Amino acid sequence: MASGIGYRGTNRCFPFWEDFQQCYFSSKLPSRSDCIAPRDDYLECLHHFKEIARVRTIQAVERDNYRKEKANGTGHKIISLDHLRPPQVGRRRSGTIRRVFCHQQKMRCDGVLPACANCKKRGYICILVEGKKRGRPARDYTLSDLAPADQPVPVELQTLMDNHGNATLADLAKAEPSGTRLPHLQGLLNPSLVPPLLPKIDDGSSLVESVRRLEAGVLSSQNELNNVVDIFNIAKADSNGSEAVFAALSSLGRVYAALWTKGLLTRGKDDRDSAAVKVKDWLRDNYNQYIELLRLTLQKSEAPMQVAALKLLLQMIEKEGVSVSKVSGAYEFPNESYLRTIEAVLDNSNASEHLLRALADSYLNIYDDLRMYFYRDIAKIASPDYDPFKKKRSGEKREQSGGALVEKVEVFVQNTFMVMSMVRVMPKRTAEQLDSLWVAVSQELAGKADIAVLNPKAHKKAFSEAWLAFMRQPLTADIFKQILQTMHKRIIPYMNDPRNLMDFLSNSYDAGGSVSLLALNGLFTLISEYNLNYPQFYEKLYALLDRNLFHVKYRARFFRLFQLFLGSSHLPSYLVAAFIKRIARLAISAPPSGAVIAIPVIYNLLKDHPKCMCLIHRTPGYDEETGEEKVLSGNDPYLPLEPDLARCMAIESSLWEIETLQNHYYPNIATLAKIFSEPFHKPKFLLEDFLDHTYATFFESDSARRLKKAPALAAQPPVTLMRAGDATSDFFVF
Repeated sequence: MASGIGYRGTNRCFPFWEDFQQCYFSSKLPSRSDCIAPRDDYLECLHHFKEIARVRTIQAVERDNYRKEKANGTGHKIISLDHLRPPQVGRRRSGTIRRVFCHQQKMRCDGVLPACANCKKRGYICILVEGKKRGRPARDYTLSDLAPADQPVPVELQTLMDNHGNATLADLAKAEPSGTRLPHLQGLLNPSLVPPLLPKIDDGSSLVESVRRLEAGVLSSQNELNNVVDIFNIAKADSNGSEAVFAALSSLGRVYAALWTKGLLTRGKDDRDSAAVKVKDWLRDNYNQYIELLRLTLQKSEAPMQVAALKLLLQMIEKEGVSVSKVSGAYEFPNESYLRTIEAVLDNSNASEHLLRALADSYLNIYDDLRMYFYRDIAKIASPDYDPFKKKRSGEKREQSGGALVEKVEVFVQNTFMVMSMVRVMPKRTAEQLDSLWVAVSQELAGKADIAVLNPKAHKKAFSEAWLAFMRQPLTADIFKQILQTMHKRIIPYMNDPRNLMDFLSNSYDAGGSVSLLALNGLFTLISEYNLNYPQFYEKLYALLDRNLFHVKYRARFFRLFQLFLGSSHLPSYLVAAFIKRIARLAISAPPSGAVIAIPVIYNLLKDHPKCMCLIHRTPGYDEETGEEKVLSGNDPYLPLEPDLARCMAIESSLWEIETLQNHYYPNIATLAKIFSEPFHKPKFLLEDFLDHTYATFFESDSARRLKKAPALAAQPPVTLMRAGDATSDFFVF
């Protein structure tokens, strides 16, 4: 809870924000060090503080002028067309029409044409009615004086003229003792008499000041609610410039936040007053237009405006949730509004990275309820039944928009995966950890078990359904691979039932190529931790060992898993021998960076499975009947094309490939392969030391090596440019 800046006559901050407590600096202008509010909020309150001080100064000057006019026996009558009231200030002296208050007798005007400062600031159109000195009749403007000279008479004005003739405004005020409102004639009046409500201003800063004045009027009194329409008109006009549009959008956000807090946007159970209900309905219609404008800003604006629109939308969701929960007496998260906001972000082809990162970092990674409902909405949007293109569209039109639908799905998949990959906070395991909520739960409802945002199982369920629904989308190859890379760490441990991923991982493992390599991690996690029964797992793993293995990007990742898969001592020796033989055969044609991996892998497998040592110490066997050798020189019984590990006869072969590698053209490989000619007393290799070698690392290590002595040369190196006895030496004299 932070404290804001107050002003004279109140005990709260000027914007009446709900999360601000009483401010103790209500009688003077505070310094920054005295206010513990955030800097932006402090500056905003400071602006309102200065604005209030300026208005009070104007009011004080106006009161002095009024006293002087009263003493001199003269007066002016200011009539607001928005809120026409009969004169009620003092008695009417003969020949003098006293001044009336604008806006339900609460604001005086200074009575200066072409525009009085107060009314222009408040956004009202005022008419000056001249008064004469005491004892002489007063002259007043008539309805015909309001008719524009170069334009047709407005319908509202013509209706008044038909009903009241050419009556003066003073007579009209007397004829309406109940204070009936005259129709709003903004922009249709004679400009020579009355200035427009919001004159066209080329200076963007002037528009910003107008927005602030209009906002101050709404926040100070409910009778100024019409100002929200004028602020909205500024916000939706792109020609006003980004500064004015941003100021208008932010101003409306503060206004509607205050209206939510005051309960003017929600209908209560006891709302029976028709006038109050009409006001709330009117405000709600304007509020919905404002929300639609913010969503449109998400799709068409630049990155800063997109982030600002997202912030305002989520602020409105927070205010709506608190207000609706207070009225209903139960926790209500406005998921319908949140769903449309999330859809506007994810279906946005112009969504900037700043917008997506702001959604993830500033909201989803912090607030548990926003994150849970985000996953729920992802599952809903990605479901086959949720198709916004089906609404109000025939089958023929749907076929015509097929291309747009495909493009929309691609945009949704790309943006959704980017946001989901940025969410670093996983579903929490206990209810005590769910302590950060955007729409707060009241103390009375905190103990109820039926609140989903306080139930860890609901969070895991939403997380699981979101990822499962997203994986059914037409994923691109890049996104598909990225999901497989992180599945065993970021998805499987936090799912409600990870066995639901069996089909996805099995199909990925059967796809072949690099996709199969990436699916190994997740598949092995399900096999080892969740008792997945995957038939012929090692046969398909054996099929992945081909000559392309040492050239793919995920080579190091595969061999880390490969060492884990074959580390069990319960594997049959024929199965391990088949893998050893296949890797040794591939190492012959592999690049040096691949051969340097194959040799430690084979060595470690032989250390883990001593029964396969016969592949190195193979002695010629003899047939008992014929007495001939079973294995002749150059005749390897191993069948490399046999997919069945039990029939490839690898256990009956020998690792002659190792002896071939001992004569490798790269001396480091040859030296490393000679370890098989020594007794197996050395410990296993640390495979991580060999996985990241490339031609570049080999060249760097060899070029940086310092020779202890120069190598022997067959010829004596020359010491002069011309050798002795050379025919060309006769032409040069040095």
